[in-house]
Amino acid sequence: MQAAHIGNSILDEGHEALAQQVNALWDYWRHTGDRPSLIAALNAFIGQLRHHFSLEEIIIRGAGFPATDHHSERHHTLLATIAGVRNQLAIDSTLRLSEAMQDLESLLCDHELIEDSAYWPYLQRFADHAKAMRNTRSGQILQWHETYLTGNIQIDSHHRSLMYHAERLNRLAGQQARHQFSHAMHEFRALAAHHFRVEESVLAEQDQDIGQTHRLAHVGLMRSLDAMIQRVEQGKLAPLSFARDFLSFWMLNHITEGDMKDFRRLAPTLAAQAL
Repeated sequence: MQAAHIGNSILDEGHEALAQQVNALWDYWRHTGDRPSLIAALNAFIGQLRHHFSLEEIIIRGAGFPATDHHSERHHTLLATIAGVRNQLAIDSTLRLSEAMQDLESLLCDHELIEDSAYWPYLQRFADHAKAMRNTRSGQILQWHETYLTGNIQIDSHHRSLMYHAERLNRLAGQQARHQFSHAMHEFRALAAHHFRVEESVLAEQDQDIGQTHRLAHVGLMRSLDAMIQRVEQGKLAPLSFARDFLSFWMLNHITEGDMKDFRRLAPTLAAQAL
């Protein structure tokens, strides 16, 4: 299986790793033909695929891809289909392993080469914007502007600060200051965690259901942030890739696709309480 490369280092690395895992599954089956071990390897593969999909959704949502929800549904369908193949291998001894592997590879190739290509223009647009901004006097990729306002003064001030810190990481990433970058990365993480707690409290005061849904979204965002920080500290991810190909999208995902939608849903309630 060949991986599709789209120009985002996080997604390209994920696609490459998944392609290598599929090829390794093929090799494992050819050399051993051991069904229980192949099933165990498929379990690990499904876990890695689920992690990749969660990162992909954060990035493409942050890039403004309008069909992210549909793409996410396709991810759930793919995971369920692959899990179904694994389950069939476990209970049906007549199911040929070669056919199961061919089906798996075909599913992933179709998804990467056809469905994933729909969001490529949005990532390219962001990359072009980032390049243009780096060539301006400020050199900033992320810039605060009024379209990001939620209507809550405290939350908006938090967002301005987080965007400043994310942009600071963009600058530090290009300066080869590993220790300083690591410190700033953990500082950003602490500030983001504090912001999420405040945000959840503000939303829950107005609507418990929205507050709970928002909290669950925050859990996913923090899990992905922690995973990326760990990879940087293990030397598996370059600081520049973390800052430009992950954190920028992470920030925009959180503000534009999470907060702005939920705070606007509550806007009539907040306006009525102000009367």
